[in-house]
Amino acid sequence: MFKSREKRQLASIQEVINNHSQGIYKRIDENRELMELLVRDGGPGFLERNSWVVSWLESQDAFLEALRKVAGLSVNKPGSPMEGYPRPRPYLAVDLSMQTEVSHAQDGVAPGVNIHTDEPKDDADEFARLKEKRKQLYAIEHACRESNGAIGGPRFNFAAVSGSTAFLAVLALLWSTRLPGWSVFLCSVTACISVFFLTYRHSTRPLEWDGLIDKLLAGYDPIDMESYRRLQTDIGENGYIDQWRVRDWVGAERTAIRIERHGVTVPYDFLRKIV
Repeated sequence: MFKSREKRQLASIQEVINNHSQGIYKRIDENRELMELLVRDGGPGFLERNSWVVSWLESQDAFLEALRKVAGLSVNKPGSPMEGYPRPRPYLAVDLSMQTEVSHAQDGVAPGVNIHTDEPKDDADEFARLKEKRKQLYAIEHACRESNGAIGGPRFNFAAVSGSTAFLAVLALLWSTRLPGWSVFLCSVTACISVFFLTYRHSTRPLEWDGLIDKLLAGYDPIDMESYRRLQTDIGENGYIDQWRVRDWVGAERTAIRIERHGVTVPYDFLRKIV
């Protein structure tokens, strides 16, 4: 009985995806047409003044694309009289003045819209890209953990480690010599202090952990853009970097990476149970 009910529900969902309001392909195409329309007719500065509109439209497109994928449908509608239907997803240009110059060189494209073509990616390159993102997320999370209980900032800690390494290196080099013990110890301490101050003075690492986290976040290209924008909004409203909020975002971004790599999955059996 449960299997029969589940089959009926799946068939109903598939019917909605294929045919409701002219189907998923029409929904995707009209959403992308709206993107082009806003850039073409929205007026200068519209997207800058209403940046959340970009987030809404891109999130809508991402949702519809994910729905198409889990339904097992191809990128373009089979047998469509229009080639490449639905149209490719445009990137909404926030800086319209710069984007307009680029778009004039593209034939048949609305001004201010840069067309993104869904070219197949090499699996090895894609794996390397996602692996690099995981490393970046680990660095961000590590900086958050360190900021929670560290004595000094990133530059101080790096200088302290460098000085300690210099102390041990000089101590090991002079240990087997005939120099007096106090002399060996004094040389090691001198090397430690010298390296510490030189490293602290010339290092490019930020003085505070907030500065390091900010630098790492600024250098990260997010997959879940909506979550990244919410993080920007929260930090902007708070006026400081909340490391716990950043760690929450790291968790959301890791989920986005997993979905990017393996697709949407339901990891728990009880979520599949229909009651």
